[in-house]
Parts: sequence; structure tokens; C-alpha cells
Amino acid sequence: VWGLIRTVRGVLMEKINEKPSICNDFLEKLRRASLKEEDLNVKVDFLIEDFLPRGAIVQFYSKPGQGKSLFSLSVSLSLASKNMRVVYFDFDNSLIALKKRSLTDILSSYQNIYYIHRSKISEMGVSTLREFVTFLKNLAKSEVDLSDFIFVFDSAKNFIVDVNSNKDVSLFFNVMKGLRDRGATVLIPHHTNRAGAFKGASAFLEDADLVYRFRRNSNYFIFFCDKDRIPVPSKIAFEISLDFPNVTIKRAPVTIASLDDEDWEIIEAVRESLTEMPMMKQSEIVKAVKEKLPEAGEKRIRKILNSLAGTFWKEEAGQFNSKIYSLLEEESKDI
Repeated sequence: VWGLIRTVRGVLMEKINEKPSICNDFLEKLRRASLKEEDLNVKVDFLIEDFLPRGAIVQFYSKPGQGKSLFSLSVSLSLASKNMRVVYFDFDNSLIALKKRSLTDILSSYQNIYYIHRSKISEMGVSTLREFVTFLKNLAKSEVDLSDFIFVFDSAKNFIVDVNSNKDVSLFFNVMKGLRDRGATVLIPHHTNRAGAFKGASAFLEDADLVYRFRRNSNYFIFFCDKDRIPVPSKIAFEISLDFPNVTIKRAPVTIASLDDEDWEIIEAVRESLTEMPMMKQSEIVKAVKEKLPEAGEKRIRKILNSLAGTFWKEEAGQFNSKIYSLLEEESKDI
């Protein structure tokens, strides 16, 4: 009996002595894993200034027909021309649609674009969406450096089992976060619902680093930031050349990008009026424009005069709080 007691006592003492060791080991692992000052010595590296940061998950959405794929492809070509490696997963568009978009010329011009259509994923050794996501998950777990890669998933609904399920959406975004942790930049075009908000579960908004909604106006794309874990402007616009396979993305003033055909007619009428009479009061310009464009609304003319002062013409204070307008020097030379 005494021998059994001594044995039990010895085991208990060993367990008691183990506890400090286990605790110390746990604390040491926490110390090693804890962020250090040098870990936070990072800065934002924009691939497209003030819009697309390297190593971020960026989602943008719009109503149908606004050009989600067009903008995604334009970004891809622009970055490919700067030696980024682009992996474009297109599970949305048909091969016929891609042929119409001059994809043949694009692929022959850019060797660092890997354009993966849903009809060809078997060449990657996968046959189902689950296997495809597993393939990406394994890539994210590897030690490969993806800092020079941009991944495009066109469009989000094709890669998620149920877009209305927070669980399914978060599972997809967790894989995207794994790619991001390896340095990759992720671009996800997405659709809106009938109300014009992003379609599906709230995880779409919660799990991305940046979320933009956008609208297109001719060759201009205007983006409104709905979520910014990385500081960016609340509104930003770009002008895109559509001369495939060569593409340029140029920053544009939001006021200019927002103008429609009627606005441009008014602008041309104002410029003509100021050419005929170099300095005019606002009331005089409104009258002159109305003579040229009888259908133009007075309120709209005044709004354009005010909003584009400094862009196409100068606005100066006159007597009795009046506003005096004249063409900017470069504008008068153009005319």
C-alpha cells in the first residue's frame, strides 16, 4: 500500500512540475508570434495610384452592362505591361464573347497573362468548384512569393456555392486572404442586386480590404468607395482607352468623368460665347447659351458654370456679388 501511495505521489509531483514548463513554452511561442515594431514597418504600394494597393483584396460592383469585365481586363493589361504576372480566372464570359473582345490579340501580345476559362480548368487537374478552391487553398499554403501576381476572379458569383450565405462567402474570402498573405493582389468584380447594392451576403462587404461601386460614362469609369481598410479617395475616376490589345488607364477628374452629352453641349456653347465676348457675367452667359441651346435648363447651365470654374474657364468676383467669366489661357488657344 505504501509503495502505491509513493508511486501516485511521484506521478502527481511530475505533473505539478510540468505545469510551469508547459506555461513557459506557451508564453515563448506567443512572444515569437507577437508582432514586432519591424513587422509594421510597411507602406502602401499602389499598383494604380490611390485605387489598387499591392497585396490587397479589392472588390468592385455595378449594375449589369457597366463594364466589369472590360475594366478588369483593362487593369490586367495595364499591369501586365509593367511586368506584373496576371492570373485571370474567367468563369463568366463565353468564348464567343472573348473572341469579340480581341482576346486572341491580347494573349499573343502579353506572355505574362494566364487567362483561365472555365472550359479549361481540367488542365489544372481540377473538375469541380470545390477542387478548384482547394487548388487555390494549397497555393496559399505554399511558400511561393506571389507579390508580383494579380489574381482576377470574374465574377464573384461563379466561385461561391451560395452568394447569399455568409459561410460560403467567407470560405471563399478566407482563401483570398491566404493568397494575400503570400503577397498577391486580388481583384473581384461582382454584381448588384435589384436595389443597386452588392448582391449577396454581408460577408462580401466585411471580408474585402476595399469595396468600390462604380458606374461607367462612355470611356470613363467612376468609383465610389464603400469600404476602405486602406485609405483611398471616396471618389475616383479613370479614363480608359479601348484600343485592345494596347490599353491605358489615366486618372480623370470626377467632375469631367461625370459629364454627359448634354453637359458637353453646354460646355461647348459656353466656350463659344466666351470666344465671342471674352468676359461675361453669369447672367449674360446663361442668356447666350440659351440662344444657342433653347432646350438647356438655366439651372443646369449655372451648375456647370460653377462646377467647372478653373477647368475650362476662370471665375472672378465682379461688382455687387456678380460673377465674371473668361476662358483660361490654354482654352482660348485651343479654340
